[in-house]
Amino acid sequence: MRKTFVLLILFVSSAAVAQVKFSKNLADVQGFCSDFELVAYVTLTNNSKDSVFVWERTKNDRSEGWESAVCDNKTCYGSGTSSGVFELNPNDSFTFRFYYYPSKTKGVGNAEIVIHSQDNPENRDTLEVSGACWGVSLHETGIQNVSIYPNPAKNYIYVKGMHTAKTKFSGYDLLGNLVLEGPNFDEKGIEVRDLNSGMYLIKLETENHQSFTKVFRKN
Repeated sequence: MRKTFVLLILFVSSAAVAQVKFSKNLADVQGFCSDFELVAYVTLTNNSKDSVFVWERTKNDRSEGWESAVCDNKTCYGSGTSSGVFELNPNDSFTFRFYYYPSKTKGVGNAEIVIHSQDNPENRDTLEVSGACWGVSLHETGIQNVSIYPNPAKNYIYVKGMHTAKTKFSGYDLLGNLVLEGPNFDEKGIEVRDLNSGMYLIKLETENHQSFTKVFRKN
């Protein structure tokens, strides 16, 4: 009796875990506004016994002039389509794609895609895609092996691989507006606690006019 009860628990637990699953639930894509497209690639795996799934675009916020597209394993759908049906056999996977088309327009996008089994709506997962194109250059020159952390950040960001003395910094939002600025920084880092949640670009410039730029997310 006890053995049967344990096996039943294991069966229920494995059934609860087995589901359709994105390899990640948040994807950030950035690029130049002159780029034709900004693409998020996320693997979708079916760990369940279901084979017919529905995707729904539950959020599709984007700047004026921007378009977007969702691509499952057979078809791509434009901004005017909010849902679609596709097949995915058990234990199979494919690369789910989400596109932003900025059309040379500075802006941002935020979309949410929910995928669920057609027969079992509880078998589901969600993907959020944030997109941005920049009104300031992302070109990195002169400095190698420099990184910032943590990313995402909450209160401070820190720089690894650069001498902080006589290095000025500036931060920009997605539209190129200056939101941070300072003549130098130290081991205490750069304070970002007062920024709104979202994506930003930090630019560092040494006294020798070497520069480094990096995108970071503020939680």
